[in-house]
Formats: sequence, C-alpha cells, structure tokens
Amino acid sequence: MQLIPLDWDSEFFGYNVAKIEVSDSIDNSVLLDRRFRLVYVFSRQPIASLESKLMDKKACFHMETIFVNNEISNNSLLIESFDARKHSYETLKSLTLESGVFSRFFVDKEFVNEEFSRLYTKWIENSVNKTSAIEVFVALENKELLGFITLTKKAEDLADIGLLAVSPEARGRKVASSLIEHVKGYASNIGFTKMQVVTQIDNIPATKLYESVGFELKELTYIYHIWNYDTI
Repeated sequence: MQLIPLDWDSEFFGYNVAKIEVSDSIDNSVLLDRRFRLVYVFSRQPIASLESKLMDKKACFHMETIFVNNEISNNSLLIESFDARKHSYETLKSLTLESGVFSRFFVDKEFVNEEFSRLYTKWIENSVNKTSAIEVFVALENKELLGFITLTKKAEDLADIGLLAVSPEARGRKVASSLIEHVKGYASNIGFTKMQVVTQIDNIPATKLYESVGFELKELTYIYHIWNYDTI
C-alpha cells in the first residue's frame, strides 16, 4: 500500500497530489506524507476513521448492451454536434460549471484557488477540441442551447458519458433523456456495445435519470481528501 503521485493533478493545481487505493482499513500515518499537499483515498468500503474527510461517493452506472428507446425522447429538440461557429461556447461552459455542484472538487472547501472552475473549464475545453471526447452533442429548441452531452472512449467496446448538463429552465422537458438516447444511438453506430456513466450517489436526480434510461449501478467508490495539515 503506497501513495501514487498524480503528475497531471499536481501540475494543474500547482501543488503535489497523490492517490492511494485501499480496501477496508488503512495505516493513517501513510497519508500524512509531507511531500504531498493533497492525497485522494479511494475505497470500495467506507472508512470510519476518515468519515469527516469523505468528499464523494462515486457511482458508476453501466449498460451491458446499448439499447435505444426513442419513446422517451423529446422530438421537438434538435440534437447535433457542437459547432463553435454557430453554438455558444460560453453557454456550454456555464452549463458545465452548473453541472458540477456535487463534484468533490466543489464540495471540498479546502480548494481555495478556483480549482473547481478551472478543472471543469479544462474538462469542457478538452471535450470540445476532441482531446478527451469523441463528440459533444447539444440540444436546441428554437436555436436556444438547452443542454449538452459528451461521449468518450473507455475501451474498445465501452463508451462513457463524460459530461451531461441541462439548463435549469429546461428541466422536466426530457432534454437529458433525449441527449442520452441520442448518444447511445451514436455510440452503437460507431461500434460500441457497452456504455457507462459516473456520477455521485448523492446526486439523486442524476441517479434516477440514469436508472430510468436503462443503466444499472455497478460500482460505488468512497473518495476521501486528506490535506497535509489534517489531523486524522
């Protein structure tokens, strides 16, 4: 059991970050390594001694065989690939930030250097420029951008929904389910047979949405943040 340095996180945040994956117990002294400003602890079981450091219960939902149900889509929507020449990137960015309120990077108030907004802005930038995403789809009604979804590749047969966000004013109008069904069809057409999506188990609207469109909970991971001045 040892800490694994995270080069990307360290460079992006400007201080050393590491992670450790544990089972059901941990030697707390391992976490207080002063080389690292922040340590992420990942566990499949809750760790009682770290309860106050819990920042996320990450839920991975899985669809073993992609199937599309167009009956739950809103046919009045136009869903198409994001195009910066005709769609508002600023709206996309705003929706991205709104979608992250359950993120551990938002929940953890020890982040004081705008880490959350910088991270999520980088996420959507990398999705739009296809560095991290295969495609970004937007949902439009009367030319107004109501929501978007990103599709990434996790394995040869496994597609992943990276980001999904809908304008608060458009919720309850099947925008999210329409985007999901569209991306399921797209993924199937380009050769994927399975799909997954990761969210926070405490994000009840999201978990209910994914279950309603055919996803099943596959894994639950508890994520703790240990800052180097913490007392455990």
